[in-house]
Amino acid sequence: MLSFPTSPSPDTLASPVKNRTRSNSIIFLIIFLPSLIVTAYYDIFDIFISWVRQYDVWYLDEVVSMLILCLLPYLIFLTYRLYQLTVALRQNEATILGLSSQNQLILEAAADGLFGLDGEGKVTFINPSAERMLQQSRSQIMGQHYQKIVLPKTVTSSMELGETNAISATFQDENSHTSQDELFQQGDATPFPVEYTCTPIHKKQRLVGAVVTFRDITQRRATEEKVARLAAALSQTADMTIITDHQGIIQYVNTAFERCSLYSKEDVTNQSVALLKSDQQDPIFYEKMVQVVRRGEIWKDRFITRKKNGDFIHVDVIISPIRDQSGTLTSFVAIVRDVTHEVELGRQLRRSQRLEAVGTLAGGISHDFNNILTAILSYTDLAMDDIPPQSLTYRNLQEVMVAATRARDLIKQLLTFSRRGERTPVPLFLSEPVTEAVKLLKAVLPSNIALHYHRDEEEFQVLADPTRIHQVVMNLCTNAAQAMWEKDGKLEIRLEKAPIENRMEQESVTLATLQGSHHMVLTIRDNGCGIAKHNLDRIYEPFFSTKGTGKGSGLGLSVVHGIVQNHQGIIHVESGEGEGTTFQVYFPRLEIQPATEEQHSGVTVQPGN
Repeated sequence: MLSFPTSPSPDTLASPVKNRTRSNSIIFLIIFLPSLIVTAYYDIFDIFISWVRQYDVWYLDEVVSMLILCLLPYLIFLTYRLYQLTVALRQNEATILGLSSQNQLILEAAADGLFGLDGEGKVTFINPSAERMLQQSRSQIMGQHYQKIVLPKTVTSSMELGETNAISATFQDENSHTSQDELFQQGDATPFPVEYTCTPIHKKQRLVGAVVTFRDITQRRATEEKVARLAAALSQTADMTIITDHQGIIQYVNTAFERCSLYSKEDVTNQSVALLKSDQQDPIFYEKMVQVVRRGEIWKDRFITRKKNGDFIHVDVIISPIRDQSGTLTSFVAIVRDVTHEVELGRQLRRSQRLEAVGTLAGGISHDFNNILTAILSYTDLAMDDIPPQSLTYRNLQEVMVAATRARDLIKQLLTFSRRGERTPVPLFLSEPVTEAVKLLKAVLPSNIALHYHRDEEEFQVLADPTRIHQVVMNLCTNAAQAMWEKDGKLEIRLEKAPIENRMEQESVTLATLQGSHHMVLTIRDNGCGIAKHNLDRIYEPFFSTKGTGKGSGLGLSVVHGIVQNHQGIIHVESGEGEGTTFQVYFPRLEIQPATEEQHSGVTVQPGN
């Protein structure tokens, strides 16, 4: 394995020279002082006395002796020191050469591109990575100005005129600058995105150049764009998306989740997914779900969850595990689809099929039973003609006639429910049969029930049977009156135009099946005892009644449902125990020219039963 020596600092390289200067001074003093003492004490050089005396200079011999004694050993010492300095310089030269080789290898091995600039902005060195990214050789790049490499950024109103890249900024303020989004160009003028840093080079507090380190981010930008597209698609998908960690802590939710659940991202991020549980599911259901996903298996099912406002929704969920490269389970992603609308449509379809089956059965039986009743009534009537009216047999036959007559009326209702007793509808304004029914109701309703009637001055014509409309109003209002029988009640009847696209009720699954955009809506609202939520799906079934024994036949709402469907309309109910009941009956607008006033006033309305 290739290793490099530790790079010494400039202070470390200069310290031997300073140390040697101090040691030379100390050694000189050590040599000088003993030489001075020896020369003065022993008077070594007497041969110079005569020569010195003739000039009357008595101390010169000591001086010369001392200098000679000092000079010779010091010269020897200096020679030794010179040898040491030579060795040290060779060692430093080898270290510098090693550091130079090390730096060269680092520059050549660096994955990022590097090039140096002199004080004029011309390239003075470049590493192989920069050559590769710029697709030019060293000889082609050396000496070029950096402006031939860096494409100028577009000048905006917030920038000063002139070059606006990080290199020019470095030469202006002599500080390091980094750019995350600029373009360099290759030798053939092909641009490519880079991020780079420009660092100034100072010598004696003067800017002499700069070093540019850059990285090609073409691949990263492509990846970021791909991730951004995936994130946008995930965010805009119609299905709710939830990503959690391996412990079930929510890390991400998309826009559809916020829209459907009414929770914001801030509400659920870093919260446990248990926040979305509802009490509509058995705890064992959640335990099985956790066991499946903990095993790393995909889990699919439908269950009920809770929105932020407390409402419950039906959802289809697919939970998939996410593993890292080592196979460790790291997180889960859940795709959630709101199927409340589909569940309600399915419930309505099953109810319609059930009612259709009952209606078919009732219609088939009713005609045969009606024939039997006809024979009973006819022969009973003939028998009564031959019996004295005062006899017990006559009175018994009268009871048979009453029972048979009631059975005949019941058969009529069954035929109406099964749509086999249909009559021909005509264009009319609903206010006519409804107003007549209101007049009758005011006469028969008990005094403890207040009746309020409102209708729009302008209305659409509909195609309807006035007798059947009268029957719908009477049946619904009779049920409402019975729900308020034991208290002071308020019965409200409204007849108005209903442009469905502008009404909040269109969110109802029932109303979503309406055809066309304009309808007349008949609303009958009471403040009675209401209907339990679990009974709302069964109120139109024949012979189903929430009243006590003997208080109703259970056919009133069934007949109303059959009449409304026969008129291509929709009946919608809202109720709850103790909350009163509201029925809304929608009749489609007749798409013809409005009738004249003479036609309007000339429609004859037959009273209902």
